[in-house]
Amino acid sequence: MKTSAKVLLSGIAASMILIGCGGGGSSTPSVSGTVEASYLKGITVCVKDTSTCATTDSNGVFTLNNVSVPVELELKIGNSVLADLNVSTNNYKITPAVLAENNTTIASYIGAMLHGIAGCDLASDVCDFSSITTVDINTSTNLPIITELKTILEQNSSASISVTVNDSTMQISEVNATLYATENPSMTGTTAYSFNGAASAGDYASFTYNSENNTISYQISGNVYGNVSGTREIENLYGNVFFKDKNDDDIFYFFSGSLGVAVIPVSDTNTSFVVGLQQPDKNITAEDLNLIVNKKYNYIEFDTDESIYFSIIEINSTNTADLNGTWADYVDQSYGTWEVNGSHLDVFDARGGKIANVIIRAGTSRAGIVVDNVDGGFGVGVEAKALTDADLKGTYYYNDSGSDYECYGTVTVEGTTFKYKDEWCSDNDPESGSGTLVLNPTIDPDQNASTDNNITLNGLAQVKDENGNLTDEFVFLDPDSGYYISVNIDDGELSIGSNKPLK
Repeated sequence: MKTSAKVLLSGIAASMILIGCGGGGSSTPSVSGTVEASYLKGITVCVKDTSTCATTDSNGVFTLNNVSVPVELELKIGNSVLADLNVSTNNYKITPAVLAENNTTIASYIGAMLHGIAGCDLASDVCDFSSITTVDINTSTNLPIITELKTILEQNSSASISVTVNDSTMQISEVNATLYATENPSMTGTTAYSFNGAASAGDYASFTYNSENNTISYQISGNVYGNVSGTREIENLYGNVFFKDKNDDDIFYFFSGSLGVAVIPVSDTNTSFVVGLQQPDKNITAEDLNLIVNKKYNYIEFDTDESIYFSIIEINSTNTADLNGTWADYVDQSYGTWEVNGSHLDVFDARGGKIANVIIRAGTSRAGIVVDNVDGGFGVGVEAKALTDADLKGTYYYNDSGSDYECYGTVTVEGTTFKYKDEWCSDNDPESGSGTLVLNPTIDPDQNASTDNNITLNGLAQVKDENGNLTDEFVFLDPDSGYYISVNIDDGELSIGSNKPLK
């Protein structure tokens, strides 16, 4: 009996030891998170007033060992304190919106400033701060950079901020902040995405997507439909790029970066195709014009009779402060004048008759354009700047449609080669395949072999099939907003896709 008792007591003691040690091992507490504007590499994250620190990797990830929440963190760029913040949950995502306490104006400046400090453009996936030693926002205080920035913007919400990085000084303006906000709305805490543009019948249109309640609010005004407005509930259809109306399967929406497309009901029996660009709700200034004039733009024009055209328009000005200038179309050899009208340009033909409203949104590397033709139809396109392999990357979610079918799928692009795969098709005949892209092709818009009217389509690509044969399919690509529009000029088949889903 004693022996049995010893065995029993030994077993109990061993069990107690195991329980006390957590079953034979113990976990070390840690706090992890990310620092993002794009992914921010080389940011030092410390427990405030301690030497417990970690450095973010190329995904913006940091881990602080032997630390538990809640905790006060200090973020540093080199030797300069960026911000202090309290973290109460693990796997915490630190964005400009978090640092700005959800003030979207301040968050926009923070995002633009961080990209400027690192020397990366707003479309970059990663910004690297590893070589930065000092950052100074040039104020008389010795507070964290974000605190100083907030103080300046609370006094003047459109201020130009002087920032010294190592030994170089840069300016972060309201224009820079606006560009960041429209390229990265989710990072600024924006929940309402507003688009200004055109309806297919020739009327002016605007619509706003609210990500909190998944609704679209829209307004159309003009000579065709009069004044039409409403609100619709929407839901994700494919890839957080394509959305459908919650109550009508024939109404859809597409969002990619600064571009939005919607099919909007204008009566009980009619819908209108609407396209728009994200823009700040303000009048165009001389500073804005500096970013959008004296440039050529490629755009694809959709007429009311379902015809499709190419256009290359150049918006010129000898003095952008005059808020007016001239334009020339390189395809049909037409020309005229333009002048600023609030947030868009009024465009006139050579005889002074108004022919279009033009909305141009400055971009990181390319500006986008929407042309609202007064007599019907509209165009959408991008600044005519030569494409490179670096502009073609990632996986795009697409919608491909023809006269008797519709498909959704993905296309993966590496350099100038691509592979596509239909995930769903209305005719139950999904396809897959591959091809290559000829960047910045040269074409004769008149298709006349006896004349030499060749035009180089900078910013476009022409498709070669799997056998290397040139096709009649051309691709309009905007790397900033992440969308493409592909049109076959022979049969009118259309594809639209995006590698920048709504987050």
